Amino acid sequence: MKLILALFAAVGLLACACATTEPAGPLLTLEPVGDFKVEYSGEIGAAGLDSELPLYTAFEGKADYAYAIEVRFLRARPEVAKRLFGQRCLEIGASTVPAGELTPEIVSQAKLVSAPRLTVFEGQQGAIVISNEIAYISGFGISGGGATRVADPVVNTVLDGLLVGLRAVRADGKGLRLSLDMTMAEVVRPIETHEVKLFGTTAQVQTPLVYSQRLKADGVVGEAKALVLTGMLGRDNDIYVVLITGQRVDLDEEQTKDE
Repeated sequence: MKLILALFAAVGLLACACATTEPAGPLLTLEPVGDFKVEYSGEIGAAGLDSELPLYTAFEGKADYAYAIEVRFLRARPEVAKRLFGQRCLEIGASTVPAGELTPEIVSQAKLVSAPRLTVFEGQQGAIVISNEIAYISGFGISGGGATRVADPVVNTVLDGLLVGLRAVRADGKGLRLSLDMTMAEVVRPIETHEVKLFGTTAQVQTPLVYSQRLKADGVVGEAKALVLTGMLGRDNDIYVVLITGQRVDLDEEQTKDE
């Protein structure tokens, strides 16, 4: 009888221990930004990363400020992303968190894909392009005369990587209005190869496929806040989260310091 009671006690202690180790919630609480507009589109096709930069409406007025902006692209398995950001990491949208909560210990739990930085004057357009140029054999050019034919491979290139275009304008009160246009393109590897008969021998032609996603966003972010854009998914079901932080620099104050 004593042995049975001891076993029940051990099971009870184990259950209590398991209950206390359950996480209470995500490590970061995402606050939705209701008036922040976010548009998402994606496709799988032959087109690679477009080097053509997005254009924004011209800003009328004097540039009194500059903005130092960092864009961090994080990638994580769904269970890790949900532990960090909660269920909102699966939804297309914009949220904010206090910038001070994005500690290295938290951010390092996901994979940092890229973290480009850009400084822009108020109202001016800036862009960051991080791309890989991948060569492939798209076909063959045939030349020669008489009974002789020569087949020369035609080599083309396709781009994958990141394209980030943005504009920053001071909002009424303490805040920053950001307009962003981001494209992430990934060439599906290995590149598909087709074998064709050519002059009695076998030749190979490649047809790349590109998985691309695009986020366009526009809205106001409060000072000391980090913008969190969610909704991008990897082909292997990984979750992408984009963290954007900015620091405003008063150009008049900087000029006064220099004098």
